[in-house]
Amino acid sequence: MRALQIKWLYCYLLLLLFFYVPAYTQISINGIVVDAITNAPVANASIYFNNTTIATKTNQQGAFNFTSLNYITSELVISGSGYELLVFKPAAAQLKGQGKFVFKLQAKEPALQNTIPLDGAIKKRWLEIFYSTVLGISAEAAKCNILNDTSIYFLSAPGSNIFFAYADKPLVIDNAMLGYKISFDLVEFSYDDATARSDFVGYCRYEETGDTKKYGKNRKHCYFGSSLHFYRGLLAHQLPQQGFGTFLLKADTAKGNTKTALPVQEDDLDAFVPVTAQQLLYIDSNNNFSIRFKGK
Repeated sequence: MRALQIKWLYCYLLLLLFFYVPAYTQISINGIVVDAITNAPVANASIYFNNTTIATKTNQQGAFNFTSLNYITSELVISGSGYELLVFKPAAAQLKGQGKFVFKLQAKEPALQNTIPLDGAIKKRWLEIFYSTVLGISAEAAKCNILNDTSIYFLSAPGSNIFFAYADKPLVIDNAMLGYKISFDLVEFSYDDATARSDFVGYCRYEETGDTKKYGKNRKHCYFGSSLHFYRGLLAHQLPQQGFGTFLLKADTAKGNTKTALPVQEDDLDAFVPVTAQQLLYIDSNNNFSIRFKGK
């Protein structure tokens, strides 16, 4: 299992409108997708920017291209039937003067042997947990449906209360409230029955299923003020413009601890110090974001 970064953000990914934050750099991406062993072209592979409607497929020669796009701070995902998912997150500088990208896909490993059968009470309960974890438990989630949930398989961890889920193909989610059909590539999912802790990671692309004006009100209602809205504003250094603020609780030197009682009364507002996005965010050499900040 990969180290947990900010995986829980994906709890919102199937219900909310996934705006991306474009910069002003225009990019074009040309590439080819091939088998990592044989170098044979992989036709009909899906190429998309995570959490957007920007997508294409490879032709019979395994080639694809995107032209005249605004630079997108999102992963480029390559998904081919029978192959492991490949994720590429380029910085804008990597795309300047770049010729044709060659993406080599590794064949998927055979399924594990301790797969829980598709029928039975255990399967039903675990599927319910999967639904509530991935789709959520809100009114919006109740109007979502996984159209191919028979593609979801469960594995038990011997000697523990943990189970895992995987899918042998992208999951297709119909979001009737927001007017999207979502293709979701599940990377990993785990749930601890003893602690009710869940972790999951995945990538998704969106397709419009109707007039955007029809669903515009619902999309805004779900997105604005959400956790995802906050984090997108944080990454773009646009929190004040988006109506958010971040603050650090001062140490209470008289008592030798940090004030934690909430809600804070009006006369306690001096207990807070504003914190900027630059102070909160850490960006590693692979252009990945994380929050590294001490305090409350």
